[in-house]
Amino acid sequence: NNIKTKPLKILFLLFIFVILISCRTYKIKQDNDNQTQKLIGNITKIKIITYNYPLFRKDTIIRKSITEVYFNSDNQIKLQIDKREKYTDSTFYFYKNKNLQKTITKNNTNINSGDFFYDNKNNIVKYIHSYSGEIYLIKESKYDIHNNPIERTYKKKIQHP
Repeated sequence: NNIKTKPLKILFLLFIFVILISCRTYKIKQDNDNQTQKLIGNITKIKIITYNYPLFRKDTIIRKSITEVYFNSDNQIKLQIDKREKYTDSTFYFYKNKNLQKTITKNNTNINSGDFFYDNKNNIVKYIHSYSGEIYLIKESKYDIHNNPIERTYKKKIQHP
């Protein structure tokens, strides 16, 4: 009788062990808004030409836009110029310890900015977007012990013009 119960006990313990292993937390790779794909070599500029074909309008005008992206010596974006039909935006990127700290976008009439705040594990815990000097949006993030985002809070401060 004792011989028959031992295999059942072993099978039961093995089953409990498998359940415990399957319940552990895993690290999920996250793509942050402020990261670009790693570039190989020393890239100084990328030029992107986009042709926009009307889908819903009844015109046949093809609109062309040009984006020029300039990089620093660490292959991080330092300037992005977006040339559209009626306006040009220039976005400047500022870094500290390889982390994006601030973006400033200027066009003809407005200045927009984004400020990034990090924890000691380089996770973005707060992002503040300002439009013409007024705070427009605050995004706050919390992470688990494996740096997985577990909570995001968005606070809209003013009405965007």
